Amino acid sequence: MTTSITVTVPADNDRLTLVVAQPGSTRLRGFRLALDKNVAAALREACGTTVREISVRSEVTYAADVSYDVATQYLAVPAALLATPEPLPAGTDARQPAGHRDATTVETDPEARAILNAGSSLELLGATELRKRAFRFYAAIVGNDPNNRTSFVSRWNPYRASFAGRILTVYGEQLHRVTQPLLVFEPTFDMIVTSEGIAVLDKDAFEQIFRDITTMRNRVPVWTKQVVESLPLTEESAEMIRQASGKARVAQRLRALFEGGTLAGRKLSVSQLRDEMTNQGLAVERMIQGQQLVLTEDDVPTILKLLDEGYWKGWLTDVAWEAGSKSKRQS
Repeated sequence: MTTSITVTVPADNDRLTLVVAQPGSTRLRGFRLALDKNVAAALREACGTTVREISVRSEVTYAADVSYDVATQYLAVPAALLATPEPLPAGTDARQPAGHRDATTVETDPEARAILNAGSSLELLGATELRKRAFRFYAAIVGNDPNNRTSFVSRWNPYRASFAGRILTVYGEQLHRVTQPLLVFEPTFDMIVTSEGIAVLDKDAFEQIFRDITTMRNRVPVWTKQVVESLPLTEESAEMIRQASGKARVAQRLRALFEGGTLAGRKLSVSQLRDEMTNQGLAVERMIQGQQLVLTEDDVPTILKLLDEGYWKGWLTDVAWEAGSKSKRQS
Protein backbone atom coordinates (compact mmCIF):
# COMPACT_ATOMS: atom_id res chain seq x y z
CA MET A 1 0.00 0.00 0.00
CA THR A 2 1.34 3.46 -0.99
CA THR A 3 1.12 6.02 1.79
CA SER A 4 2.36 9.56 2.28
CA ILE A 5 3.41 8.95 5.91
CA THR A 6 5.81 6.16 6.84
CA VAL A 7 5.05 4.44 10.15
CA THR A 8 7.20 1.60 11.50
CA VAL A 9 7.03 -0.73 14.47
CA PRO A 10 9.50 0.42 17.17
CA ALA A 11 12.55 -1.78 17.71
CA ASP A 12 13.24 -3.28 21.13
CA ASN A 13 16.28 -1.05 21.55
CA ASP A 14 14.49 2.17 20.57
CA ARG A 15 14.47 4.69 23.39
CA LEU A 16 10.96 5.41 24.73
CA THR A 17 9.88 8.49 26.69
CA LEU A 18 6.39 8.75 28.18
CA VAL A 19 4.99 12.29 28.43
CA VAL A 20 1.68 13.67 29.67
CA ALA A 21 0.06 17.05 29.01
CA GLN A 22 -1.96 18.86 31.65
CA PRO A 23 -4.27 21.80 30.94
CA GLY A 24 -3.13 24.88 32.84
CA SER A 25 -4.84 28.19 33.46
CA THR A 26 -3.38 29.67 30.27
CA ARG A 27 -1.50 26.90 28.46
CA LEU A 28 -0.74 23.19 28.31
CA ARG A 29 2.03 21.91 30.57
CA GLY A 30 4.06 18.85 29.65
CA PHE A 31 5.72 16.39 32.04
CA ARG A 32 7.76 13.23 31.75
CA LEU A 33 7.01 10.04 33.69
CA ALA A 34 9.65 7.53 34.82
CA LEU A 35 9.14 3.96 33.53
CA ASP A 36 10.41 0.53 34.45
CA LYS A 37 11.36 -1.83 31.63
CA ASN A 38 8.13 -3.85 31.79
CA VAL A 39 5.90 -0.78 31.34
CA ALA A 40 8.17 0.50 28.58
CA ALA A 41 7.85 -2.86 26.81
CA ALA A 42 4.05 -2.78 27.12
CA LEU A 43 3.87 0.74 25.70
CA ARG A 44 6.24 -0.23 22.90
CA GLU A 45 3.89 -3.10 22.06
CA ALA A 46 0.95 -0.67 22.00
CA CYS A 47 2.95 1.42 19.52
CA GLY A 48 3.46 -1.66 17.36
CA THR A 49 -0.24 -2.52 17.50
CA THR A 50 -1.09 1.01 16.35
CA VAL A 51 1.31 0.75 13.40
CA ARG A 52 -0.30 -2.54 12.38
CA GLU A 53 -3.78 -1.01 12.67
CA ILE A 54 -2.77 1.75 10.25
CA SER A 55 -0.96 -0.60 7.85
CA VAL A 56 -4.15 -2.52 7.01
CA ARG A 57 -6.18 0.63 6.30
CA SER A 58 -6.32 2.83 3.22
CA GLU A 59 -5.32 6.48 3.45
CA VAL A 60 -7.65 9.48 3.22
CA THR A 61 -6.19 12.99 3.18
CA TYR A 62 -7.44 15.03 6.13
CA ALA A 63 -9.86 17.96 5.83
CA ALA A 64 -11.86 19.60 8.60
CA ASP A 65 -15.17 18.13 7.36
CA VAL A 66 -13.83 14.95 5.77
CA SER A 67 -15.88 11.76 5.91
CA TYR A 68 -14.05 8.45 6.30
CA ASP A 69 -14.68 4.85 7.33
CA VAL A 70 -13.03 4.35 10.73
CA ALA A 71 -12.98 0.56 10.22
CA THR A 72 -11.08 0.54 6.92
CA GLN A 73 -9.41 3.95 6.57
CA TYR A 74 -7.18 6.37 8.44
CA LEU A 75 -6.55 10.09 7.97
CA ALA A 76 -3.22 11.39 6.74
CA VAL A 77 -2.16 14.95 7.55
CA PRO A 78 1.04 15.43 5.50
CA ALA A 79 3.68 17.74 6.93
CA ALA A 80 3.33 19.95 3.84
CA LEU A 81 -0.22 20.83 4.95
CA LEU A 82 0.56 21.39 8.63
CA ALA A 83 0.87 24.93 9.91
CA THR A 84 1.59 26.10 13.45
CA PRO A 85 0.82 29.83 13.35
CA GLU A 86 2.45 32.19 15.81
CA PRO A 87 0.18 34.43 17.91
CA LEU A 88 -0.61 37.83 16.44
CA PRO A 89 1.91 40.48 17.54
CA ALA A 90 0.71 42.78 20.31
CA GLY A 91 -1.29 45.66 18.90
CA THR A 92 -2.08 43.92 15.60
CA ASP A 93 -5.52 44.76 14.26
CA ALA A 94 -7.03 41.49 13.03
CA ARG A 95 -9.44 43.49 10.86
CA GLN A 96 -6.66 44.68 8.57
CA PRO A 97 -6.41 42.95 5.15
CA ALA A 98 -5.61 39.27 5.54
CA GLY A 99 -3.46 38.93 2.44
CA HIS A 100 -3.54 35.96 0.10
CA ARG A 101 -3.25 32.25 0.76
CA ASP A 102 -2.58 29.96 -2.17
CA ALA A 103 -2.49 26.54 -0.54
CA THR A 104 -4.68 24.41 1.71
CA THR A 105 -3.37 24.29 5.27
CA VAL A 106 -4.24 22.52 8.50
CA GLU A 107 -3.58 24.79 11.47
CA THR A 108 -2.46 23.17 14.71
CA ASP A 109 -1.95 24.32 18.28
CA PRO A 110 1.75 25.11 18.93
CA GLU A 111 1.55 24.03 22.60
CA ALA A 112 0.85 20.35 21.91
CA ARG A 113 3.59 20.21 19.28
CA ALA A 114 6.05 21.90 21.66
CA ILE A 115 5.43 19.24 24.33
CA LEU A 116 6.12 16.43 21.88
CA ASN A 117 9.23 18.17 20.60
CA ALA A 118 10.56 18.67 24.13
CA GLY A 119 10.17 14.96 24.98
CA SER A 120 12.90 13.74 27.32
CA SER A 121 13.85 17.28 28.33
CA LEU A 122 10.50 17.82 30.07
CA GLU A 123 10.33 18.01 33.86
CA LEU A 124 10.01 14.64 35.58
CA LEU A 125 6.70 14.36 37.44
CA GLY A 126 6.97 12.66 40.82
CA ALA A 127 4.33 10.37 42.31
CA THR A 128 3.39 12.84 45.03
CA GLU A 129 2.75 15.52 42.40
CA LEU A 130 0.60 13.21 40.30
CA ARG A 131 -2.45 13.06 42.55
CA LYS A 132 -5.61 14.82 41.43
CA ARG A 133 -4.21 15.71 38.03
CA ALA A 134 -6.22 15.45 34.82
CA PHE A 135 -4.34 15.11 31.55
CA ARG A 136 -5.30 16.22 28.03
CA PHE A 137 -3.22 13.50 26.41
CA TYR A 138 -0.27 11.18 26.84
CA ALA A 139 2.35 10.18 24.31
CA ALA A 140 5.07 7.58 23.90
CA ILE A 141 7.96 9.25 22.07
CA VAL A 142 10.13 6.63 20.39
CA GLY A 143 13.51 6.70 18.67
CA ASN A 144 17.23 7.08 19.28
CA ASP A 145 17.77 10.17 17.11
CA PRO A 146 16.71 13.20 19.21
CA ASN A 147 16.04 15.18 16.04
CA ASN A 148 13.85 12.54 14.43
CA ARG A 149 11.65 10.72 16.93
CA THR A 150 8.13 9.37 16.43
CA SER A 151 5.30 10.26 18.82
CA PHE A 152 2.42 7.87 19.50
CA VAL A 153 -0.37 10.01 20.97
CA SER A 154 -3.59 9.22 22.84
CA ARG A 155 -6.18 11.63 24.22
CA TRP A 156 -7.00 9.16 27.01
CA ASN A 157 -6.54 10.53 30.54
CA PRO A 158 -4.51 7.77 32.28
CA TYR A 159 -5.03 9.06 35.84
CA ARG A 160 -7.78 7.11 37.62
CA ALA A 161 -9.07 9.51 40.23
CA SER A 162 -12.38 7.63 40.36
CA PHE A 163 -10.87 5.11 42.81
CA ALA A 164 -10.14 7.80 45.40
CA GLY A 165 -11.68 6.99 48.78
CA ARG A 166 -12.06 3.28 47.98
CA ILE A 167 -9.93 0.38 49.15
CA LEU A 168 -7.97 -0.49 46.03
CA THR A 169 -6.04 -3.76 46.06
CA VAL A 170 -3.97 -6.03 43.84
CA TYR A 171 -4.18 -9.81 44.25
CA GLY A 172 -1.10 -12.02 44.17
CA GLU A 173 -0.74 -14.74 46.77
CA GLN A 174 -2.78 -12.41 48.94
CA LEU A 175 -4.43 -9.01 48.64
CA HIS A 176 -2.15 -5.97 48.84
CA ARG A 177 -3.48 -2.46 49.10
CA VAL A 178 -2.56 -0.02 46.31
CA THR A 179 -1.73 3.36 47.85
CA GLN A 180 0.22 5.01 45.01
CA PRO A 181 -1.48 6.89 42.12
CA LEU A 182 -3.00 4.54 39.56
CA LEU A 183 -2.42 5.10 35.83
CA VAL A 184 -4.21 3.09 33.16
CA PHE A 185 -3.17 3.12 29.49
CA GLU A 186 -4.96 2.08 26.31
CA PRO A 187 -3.69 -0.88 24.20
CA THR A 188 -3.40 1.37 21.11
CA PHE A 189 -2.84 5.05 20.33
CA ASP A 190 -5.06 7.49 18.44
CA MET A 191 -2.41 8.86 16.09
CA ILE A 192 1.25 8.76 15.10
CA VAL A 193 3.24 11.98 14.64
CA THR A 194 6.32 11.77 12.41
CA SER A 195 8.49 14.21 10.47
CA GLU A 196 6.38 13.34 7.41
CA GLY A 197 3.08 14.28 9.05
CA ILE A 198 0.41 12.76 11.27
CA ALA A 199 -1.38 9.44 10.71
CA VAL A 200 -4.76 9.60 12.48
CA LEU A 201 -7.00 6.73 13.56
CA ASP A 202 -9.37 8.89 15.64
CA LYS A 203 -10.32 12.23 14.04
CA ASP A 204 -11.98 13.56 17.23
CA ALA A 205 -8.78 12.90 19.18
CA PHE A 206 -6.72 14.79 16.59
CA GLU A 207 -9.13 17.74 16.76
CA GLN A 208 -9.11 17.85 20.55
CA ILE A 209 -5.35 17.55 21.01
CA PHE A 210 -3.98 19.58 18.12
CA ARG A 211 -6.89 21.80 17.05
CA ASP A 212 -8.84 22.72 20.18
CA ILE A 213 -10.73 25.92 19.39
CA THR A 214 -10.34 27.29 22.92
CA THR A 215 -6.57 26.86 22.81
CA MET A 216 -6.41 28.41 19.32
CA ARG A 217 -8.71 31.32 20.16
CA ASN A 218 -6.08 33.89 19.15
CA ARG A 219 -6.52 32.69 15.55
CA VAL A 220 -10.28 33.27 15.40
CA PRO A 221 -10.00 36.98 14.38
CA VAL A 222 -7.74 35.98 11.48
CA TRP A 223 -10.19 33.38 10.19
CA THR A 224 -13.10 35.79 10.67
CA LYS A 225 -11.33 38.58 8.84
CA GLN A 226 -11.01 36.59 5.62
CA VAL A 227 -14.74 35.85 5.49
CA VAL A 228 -15.69 39.45 6.27
CA GLU A 229 -13.38 40.72 3.52
CA SER A 230 -14.90 38.33 0.98
CA LEU A 231 -18.51 39.43 1.38
CA PRO A 232 -20.42 42.64 0.50
CA LEU A 233 -21.57 43.20 4.09
CA THR A 234 -23.06 46.08 5.97
CA GLU A 235 -20.85 47.05 8.90
CA GLU A 236 -23.55 45.78 11.25
CA SER A 237 -23.53 42.39 9.52
CA ALA A 238 -19.74 42.23 9.60
CA GLU A 239 -19.85 42.86 13.32
CA MET A 240 -22.52 40.15 13.63
CA ILE A 241 -20.06 37.62 12.16
CA ARG A 242 -17.28 38.80 14.48
CA GLN A 243 -19.56 38.40 17.50
CA ALA A 244 -20.77 34.96 16.38
CA SER A 245 -17.16 33.79 15.97
CA GLY A 246 -17.01 33.44 19.75
CA LYS A 247 -19.13 30.29 19.41
CA ALA A 248 -17.10 27.12 18.88
CA ARG A 249 -19.15 25.78 15.97
CA VAL A 250 -18.98 29.08 14.11
CA ALA A 251 -15.24 29.35 14.76
CA GLN A 252 -14.73 25.83 13.38
CA ARG A 253 -16.59 26.75 10.20
CA LEU A 254 -14.54 29.94 9.84
CA ARG A 255 -11.34 27.91 10.25
CA ALA A 256 -12.43 25.37 7.64
CA LEU A 257 -13.06 28.16 5.13
CA PHE A 258 -9.69 29.76 5.89
CA GLU A 259 -7.75 26.50 5.67
CA GLY A 260 -9.44 25.43 2.45
CA GLY A 261 -8.28 28.62 0.74
CA THR A 262 -11.57 28.97 -1.17
CA LEU A 263 -12.00 32.62 -0.21
CA ALA A 264 -8.34 33.67 -0.29
CA GLY A 265 -8.09 36.91 -2.25
CA ARG A 266 -11.68 36.55 -3.47
CA LYS A 267 -14.43 39.17 -3.26
CA LEU A 268 -17.88 37.72 -3.92
CA SER A 269 -20.40 39.87 -5.75
CA VAL A 270 -24.02 40.39 -4.80
CA SER A 271 -24.97 38.78 -8.12
CA GLN A 272 -23.00 35.61 -7.32
CA LEU A 273 -24.55 35.37 -3.87
CA ARG A 274 -28.08 36.05 -5.10
CA ASP A 275 -27.85 33.32 -7.75
CA GLU A 276 -26.60 30.65 -5.35
CA MET A 277 -28.89 31.66 -2.49
CA THR A 278 -31.85 31.49 -4.88
CA ASN A 279 -30.70 28.08 -6.11
CA GLN A 280 -30.54 26.79 -2.52
CA GLY A 281 -33.87 28.27 -1.50
CA LEU A 282 -32.52 30.76 1.03
CA ALA A 283 -34.25 34.00 2.07
CA VAL A 284 -32.73 36.16 -0.67
CA GLU A 285 -35.15 39.09 -0.46
CA ARG A 286 -34.58 39.51 3.25
CA MET A 287 -30.82 38.86 3.33
CA ILE A 288 -29.83 40.95 0.29
CA GLN A 289 -30.81 44.59 0.38
CA GLY A 290 -29.48 46.77 -2.40
CA GLN A 291 -25.87 45.77 -2.97
CA GLN A 292 -25.17 44.36 0.49
CA LEU A 293 -25.81 41.34 2.68
CA VAL A 294 -27.88 42.14 5.74
CA LEU A 295 -27.59 39.36 8.32
CA THR A 296 -29.18 38.47 11.62
CA GLU A 297 -27.37 36.36 14.21
CA ASP A 298 -29.23 33.26 12.99
CA ASP A 299 -28.13 33.94 9.41
CA VAL A 300 -24.40 33.68 10.17
CA PRO A 301 -24.15 29.84 10.26
CA THR A 302 -26.31 29.69 7.10
CA ILE A 303 -24.04 32.02 5.11
CA LEU A 304 -20.90 30.24 6.31
CA LYS A 305 -22.31 26.87 5.25
CA LEU A 306 -23.23 28.33 1.88
CA LEU A 307 -19.66 29.59 1.41
CA ASP A 308 -18.35 26.16 2.41
CA GLU A 309 -20.54 24.52 -0.25
CA GLY A 310 -22.49 22.68 2.40
CA TYR A 311 -25.90 22.87 0.67
CA TRP A 312 -27.18 20.98 -2.36
CA LYS A 313 -30.40 19.76 -3.98
CA GLY A 314 -31.32 16.30 -5.13
CA TRP A 315 -31.21 16.14 -8.93
CA LEU A 316 -34.40 14.06 -9.14
CA THR A 317 -36.40 15.19 -6.12
CA ASP A 318 -35.17 18.81 -5.87
CA VAL A 319 -35.08 18.25 -2.09
CA ALA A 320 -32.67 20.59 -0.26
CA TRP A 321 -29.92 18.91 1.79
CA GLU A 322 -27.16 19.97 4.18
CA ALA A 323 -23.74 18.29 4.31
CA GLY A 324 -22.58 17.01 7.68
CA SER A 325 -19.23 15.91 6.27
CA LYS A 326 -17.68 15.61 2.82
CA SER A 327 -15.25 13.50 0.87
CA LYS A 328 -13.78 14.52 -2.45
CA ARG A 329 -14.95 12.23 -5.25
CA GLN A 330 -12.19 10.03 -6.61
CA SER A 331 -11.81 10.32 -10.39
